[in-house]
Amino acid sequence: MKSILLIFMFLGALFTLNAQDLTQVGASINGTKVTVNDKNPIGFKDSVDGVNFRVGTISDVGVNVEVANNSDDMVSFSYNDSYFIVDGKTETIISGKTLMINKDKPIQDVKIAPNTSVRLELINKERTEDYGTIWYMFSNKKANNVFKNNKASDKVSMVLVLKKENGDKIKKEIIFTIRGSAELKEIKKGLKST
Repeated sequence: MKSILLIFMFLGALFTLNAQDLTQVGASINGTKVTVNDKNPIGFKDSVDGVNFRVGTISDVGVNVEVANNSDDMVSFSYNDSYFIVDGKTETIISGKTLMINKDKPIQDVKIAPNTSVRLELINKERTEDYGTIWYMFSNKKANNVFKNNKASDKVSMVLVLKKENGDKIKKEIIFTIRGSAELKEIKKGLKST
């Protein structure tokens, strides 16, 4: 009986030691911790219908993504059909190159042949609108307001849409969780009290 109790105590201690400290996990941007599935978003990978998605880097207003077409079909990444969801609003994705040239210029789809990949710099157009002013997608102030009002983490979604030659669409949503300083303090308090 004592040996069973000791085994359970050992396992409990082991799980406590391996508990994830969410204040240390994720990419630090503007005083926040940004995660995907409670892990660092940089390097996040997923696949849909033979197309692999990998997050490269993230910034205040954009995300770099590598899209690898491992299917037998030609696919095209559609800027016009892809979007961010921030604060309950749909916001336009443009390329980093378009932002530098003319953010209102129409953007053509990017073709991705079978067994090839492409890196895309995806920028939130609405977040870079007025006279170079930037309204951050990943904002400590915004995350703190969401946490104080709802006791929940702020979320930003990125929906990537690819088109197959036959007209079918491949859709991949990546949901970023943004924890501001107020939520991180609460998590730290909880860790200290356990």
